Amino acid sequence: MKSTYILYLCLFTYIFSEVLLSPFYPQFFEKTFAIDGTKFTGIFIFTCRLAVLLSTPVWGKFSQKINTTTLLLFALGCSPFLTGALAFAKTPYIFLCLTVLLLAAKSGMLLIYPLLAETNGASDMSKKFQLLFHGAIITASLCGGLIMSLEEPIRIFIVLAIMDLLLFVLVWRVRKQIPVSTQAAKTSDNKSADQKRSLSMPLVIFLLFGMAVFTFHFGNNIVRPYFTLYAEQTFLADSFTSSILFMLPNAAALMVMPWLHKWVTNENALTFSVIAVFILGLSLLLQWGASFFWLFVGARLFYGLFLASGQAAIDSSFFHLQKKGNTPYAYSLLLLFQNTAMLSAPIGAAYTAETYGLAMPFLAAALMLIASFVFLYHLTWTAVPKWQTDIGKEEKNSHSVHTP
Repeated sequence: MKSTYILYLCLFTYIFSEVLLSPFYPQFFEKTFAIDGTKFTGIFIFTCRLAVLLSTPVWGKFSQKINTTTLLLFALGCSPFLTGALAFAKTPYIFLCLTVLLLAAKSGMLLIYPLLAETNGASDMSKKFQLLFHGAIITASLCGGLIMSLEEPIRIFIVLAIMDLLLFVLVWRVRKQIPVSTQAAKTSDNKSADQKRSLSMPLVIFLLFGMAVFTFHFGNNIVRPYFTLYAEQTFLADSFTSSILFMLPNAAALMVMPWLHKWVTNENALTFSVIAVFILGLSLLLQWGASFFWLFVGARLFYGLFLASGQAAIDSSFFHLQKKGNTPYAYSLLLLFQNTAMLSAPIGAAYTAETYGLAMPFLAAALMLIASFVFLYHLTWTAVPKWQTDIGKEEKNSHSVHTP
């Protein structure tokens, strides 16, 4: 139990440190390195997303042969040195190179999520992850504003390095108590065929999940880069008000957490994901068409109510269907779709905002969520039922063959 809480703390810290300065990158680079922060931010975000995209499946491949705890300790062991070095970077490009190395190392911490889902229950873990995720975003956003008021905000990386070092010590102390993935635990020669497979679901179902995840995250991220600028120009909001509008969905997501265990279970997760994603698409359409402030506020809150539950339902259904295979490795493959979406969303945001106006990313986001709805609908009522029917027929035929 103690080790589980420490793993939750690792996830929270990972998300917190990722989000801490992200809304303020243009101001940070301009203040720290005296450069055009807006231009360099685009290069920085693209390069960092690419690093995560390429490194995540490598960690997943390692998880097939190496215990996840060992990989986690390696990632945490590298982090304090690289994070601390960021505090003393003299040029933006040295800062960028160190960040790429740091993200490549810390991507190994993403293995915690599927590991806990595999050992503690997919439905329960997916809901707890949403609590950690949105709580970390709100906390980091509030702290980021305070950090930017410092004379040298880059020094915050010394504090983050100390946090990573403390996490390494905590994980080292409970390393023998950390649950082991079934793939690593089953080392005997008599493993079943399902246990040997990395993916326990058909490839077509995995690809449908991948496309649903891609369109889901692309849609939810394409509105972020220009959101505060849109709020300031459309509703004449000041910086503080626009930041509150930015965080409203995360706050609304936390509000529904007490009921999430009733809404999302292993049995209904896939069906609920279809409903939630459809409502998210409608709420984004409403944000796109909102012409006065309080309608926009209501649409943001409505969007947030189904943001966490939709993500939790998609993750829970994937973990449930993947329960007989190597979950950490399979999830690292699914993260390829998510990271590709998060890599391409800022590019899509720049194109749509510059070509069609600052409101257009909301429409593009709504269309992507509707596409995600289509993929999930096909999964729920066509692909998965057909697969389960085929499994039932195979088991029936196998039983008939062995019956004397």
